[in-house]
Amino acid sequence: MTIDQLPTADAEQLQPVDALLMRRHEATLATLGLPLSDIVLLIRDDVPAVANAFAQRFTNARIHVLGARRPLTAPESAQLHRRVTYRYAASERDRLNYLRKIPRPQAIVEAGNRKRVHKLSCFKEFLFFVQPSGAYIVDELDSTHHPKYDDEQGQNLVDLLTELARADAVHPMRSQDASRMIHELSGAIESITFSGRTAIIRRSGQSYFLKLRDWEADPVLTSHFGDRWGE
Repeated sequence: MTIDQLPTADAEQLQPVDALLMRRHEATLATLGLPLSDIVLLIRDDVPAVANAFAQRFTNARIHVLGARRPLTAPESAQLHRRVTYRYAASERDRLNYLRKIPRPQAIVEAGNRKRVHKLSCFKEFLFFVQPSGAYIVDELDSTHHPKYDDEQGQNLVDLLTELARADAVHPMRSQDASRMIHELSGAIESITFSGRTAIIRRSGQSYFLKLRDWEADPVLTSHFGDRWGE
């Protein structure tokens, strides 16, 4: 795995997500080396303009938009390109259920929420839905360490991505569950590139079942069956 160019964004000057989102990531998507048939956008603002920009640029792709802020109004829905599907998905469960019903996307672009916890949970869950050799793209990393969005109560996504890219990522002093998470995530990643407010995570060629991740399984089983469930 490789990592390039740690972000140097100015957290005091957060930039909005708008139709320029497509232009920022156009080159990355165009050079994936995969036929683009499905692209997923996790966005909250300016939905018709952002989604239509992707549809007009990638003319063979279905654009799936998962919005967490609110359902679209009728006039907004009427503006959507015919290859754009909008789904109001207020919770992570809603988003996961939708992703399970569509073909594996070649790319997921996450610009749906600036909060630390949201960015971490989206990355951990949605990375495995991306088609092998595709890309998971995270925007709005300029919110890292911003007091409004980063509660600093734990690891943020930039910290995790940096950790994943280091050769000594799995440290023997970490808990078994944490080591398992790092091991599984790093196996799914070919490279990580930071550019300004964005991180581009290229998926490895490894395929994964869309399941409860191994590092999540032990706490779930313990909560259901107690500490002795594995004996």
